Amino acid sequence: MKKRIIIKQGTVMGILSAVFFFAVEANLNLLNVHASEVPKLHSEEAVQNVLEDFFEDFLDTILADSSRDYSNDDFATINGYIAAKYLVAKREGNKILLDGIQAVSLEEVVLEELLEKDDSLEAAAYVKYEYSWGSGSQEDTCRTGSLYQVTLAKSNEGYKVLDLDDIENDEVQMAKDSICISAQNSKDIYQRADEYFDKIQQNAKDMTETVVDSKAIETEIAAENEALCAPAKINVSYDTSKARNWRYKSGDQYENYIFKRTAEHYTNFVSPCVWAGYGEADGYNILNSPFINAAVCTALKERTASDY
Repeated sequence: MKKRIIIKQGTVMGILSAVFFFAVEANLNLLNVHASEVPKLHSEEAVQNVLEDFFEDFLDTILADSSRDYSNDDFATINGYIAAKYLVAKREGNKILLDGIQAVSLEEVVLEELLEKDDSLEAAAYVKYEYSWGSGSQEDTCRTGSLYQVTLAKSNEGYKVLDLDDIENDEVQMAKDSICISAQNSKDIYQRADEYFDKIQQNAKDMTETVVDSKAIETEIAAENEALCAPAKINVSYDTSKARNWRYKSGDQYENYIFKRTAEHYTNFVSPCVWAGYGEADGYNILNSPFINAAVCTALKERTASDY
């Protein structure tokens, strides 16, 4: 009797084990079916479209005719605020230095990574764009890009950008370092950001004034040099009688210690006559010239008398 009870217990255990095995397998199959039927919690295509629309509108901030500005309510953290204020500063700086950015176009948003969190998505996206100033020629066009870390909110209606961080732009990173170091607490960090970018705009204005001042100085120096190099305006008159008198007095002399060989060569004859007609020969004598001393005069007289 005891043996029969043991057999029955073993049989019951085997039956229970078989039932448990089949139940687990059935549940696993059911879970697999449900998993295949549950849709993804996010759509990369939808996220891509949201990012393209957002950055196309975001980049319009740098246009010269834009007046868009940002507040600390527009983004979840200071990172997004700094990235946005950087574009504002870029717009104002280009208006001062290059007459403003006239056109901007989004070329591509490359979605490099997409991570899902409890109530948000974290996207890493490389944004390529180009902008132009002035005439918009090829020489006035700049192609650039940057890597953004974007936080998006999920809802039944779709996705919305909550925050972003320009993690590849050196100027933005320098701004973040400077602002976060100088800010004493989170309450005044936005004020420090405003002060930082206001200073950048002021530097651009100061640079323009310096350039203008330099051009004014260059113009003034050029005018002074022109005045110094210009020949002096001297009122002179030509007296034909003096020219004739010089000819009568010295034209037949071989040398007179001022001009040489006046009687042998027509050029040497005409030159002193013209010189005399302008009055430059009045009272001139090689021995009493105020420009050379007596020793030089004596040596020159001897040289002209013998060697010239």
